[in-house]
Amino acid sequence: MLKLLQAIHRNLSFLQQKGFRIVDVNLQYMGIPNQQQSSLSSEQIRPAVKEDEQQVCNIAATEFSHSRFHQDPEISVDIAAKIKHNWVANYFCGSRGDLLIVAEHNKEVAGF
Repeated sequence: MLKLLQAIHRNLSFLQQKGFRIVDVNLQYMGIPNQQQSSLSSEQIRPAVKEDEQQVCNIAATEFSHSRFHQDPEISVDIAAKIKHNWVANYFCGSRGDLLIVAEHNKEVAGF
């Protein structure tokens, strides 16, 4: 594993010397989920329905301020917001994904 990390560091350094810059880092964790009780009830977590589209798209357009698109200085905030809006809107028009889960709070979509 150490050799792999060293090789990644060398390649990253090379690319940075050529003018590339880090915009996003993606970490993937693996393990067994903790079995602690969630404070959310099953009525608050459910599959998205067409009526959720506006709220979900609004969340996508306004709350992803740390996405790779928002972090890229070459992409305006307005374009980054539109990318995220359209990304999730594609679920509702059947172009992306098989299932979208939403969380509700006070009968409003609070997240997805």
